[in-house]
Amino acid sequence: MVALASQRDQWHERARRFARTSNLRMHTTSIIVGETYTLLRNRAGYALARQVAHGIAEESFARVHQVDAAFDREIWAVIDGLAGVPLRMCPKIIDAFPESNTGSDPEAVIIRQSLSYADASLVVLGRTLRIGQACSFDDDLRVAGLALLPDG
Repeated sequence: MVALASQRDQWHERARRFARTSNLRMHTTSIIVGETYTLLRNRAGYALARQVAHGIAEESFARVHQVDAAFDREIWAVIDGLAGVPLRMCPKIIDAFPESNTGSDPEAVIIRQSLSYADASLVVLGRTLRIGQACSFDDDLRVAGLALLPDG
């Protein structure tokens, strides 16, 4: 959602093309709406952030699923279950965290990282609704078992 709304996002054009050609029914969590608001507020200011968050929550862009206590417990179970899962790192990340480079091929360097709370909410939502795909450019979701759209 951030890529779609923010023209400065590296994935903006790809997200726009996908949104124009896709007729998928989107589902998300209130956590993702909140994270989207915060990221956009920091990148583009309050007005755009509020407009996008309001549009997601109030219009037919996506069905927003609210998180209750049971859902929250499932999120933490996913986070705990995936804690320490190796994630592939790109050279750009290795440059930012040189201590992670083991001297091998940079494409094969891995770190152990936990899934974010927001991303874990999408994993739980996907499992609950039996949806195996996420519209995202975040490889953490792929590691967690979701196929990413747009692919390629």
